[in-house]
Amino acid sequence: MGGLREFRAKCFCFVIAGLAAALSGCSRAAFYAHFVPYYFAGHAPKAECSDGPGFRYCLHRAPGGVDDGKSTLYFLHYAGGSEQSWSKIPVSRVYYAEFARRGLPPPRVVTISFGPYWTLFDAPGPLSPEGRFPVFVNKVIPFIEGKIGTPARRFIWGMSQGGLNAAELVLRRPDLWSGAVFSCPGWYTTSVFATGPAFEDYVRRTGGARKTVRWGMGLIRDRVASLEAWEREDPLERAKTAKGLPPVYIDCTREDEFGFYEGARLMDKRLRASGQTVTFREERGKHCELDARAAARFLAERVGQRPLDASTGAASSGPDVAK
Repeated sequence: MGGLREFRAKCFCFVIAGLAAALSGCSRAAFYAHFVPYYFAGHAPKAECSDGPGFRYCLHRAPGGVDDGKSTLYFLHYAGGSEQSWSKIPVSRVYYAEFARRGLPPPRVVTISFGPYWTLFDAPGPLSPEGRFPVFVNKVIPFIEGKIGTPARRFIWGMSQGGLNAAELVLRRPDLWSGAVFSCPGWYTTSVFATGPAFEDYVRRTGGARKTVRWGMGLIRDRVASLEAWEREDPLERAKTAKGLPPVYIDCTREDEFGFYEGARLMDKRLRASGQTVTFREERGKHCELDARAAARFLAERVGQRPLDASTGAASSGPDVAK
């Protein structure tokens, strides 16, 4: 009976979301409608959620309860999301389905959240109470791995806002990661402090929606200390001197209404220029309307590769290569 109820619920979600997207033209409805077929990939994970010191987290168990105890995937959510976003949009279902298809146990998934909107910069901004990059590296990771153990391989996957945050972690501390996925990452090719002609040129050049671009820039601008600080924090600037990165996967859509497609292409170009290993995938669609199955395949192919060095596996050790 439980299986029948779940099947009916999937069908109901598919019909409602599809009608909402088609009839209302609502971009939010269209976003969720894009992911509705993923419900048919399999079951959602089991999650144990709780409070950490200053953040929320969930520890996810694969359907069936068998994870790769030697590997951990940190998932960083999109703007407006939470530590429960991994299972709220069913990206998780295609992730577990891909590993099951290959007969591999998946890395255990950890989700972290400081709230709906947050960034991993050094210094606090007007709406950020602290510099969260050092907090994440020196407090969050040790706290989590004090509970689940230090993995032999540590992966990261960030969506939108989470892609911006994941890039900060990978570009500055590549020694901590065995692979990285940046999905629809929040990378602007102009300053988030841009106004007037510079702002209008960005909107025209990228095809971004003016109100959406302005809102997205504001989210970052309110969480970075200053223009000068942003020029140091900007992942596209850090990418110019990138070195020693794990394999990186970048995906973005050409009609992204934030204009992030241009930033994704520039990141790909700059990382390749510095000799990094990059997989780039582009698709048609609006912001984050991506094929998460391709990202799951990338991660599945990296399991067993690039184990962490025992001397740098602890999150508090190792140099900041992009300070």
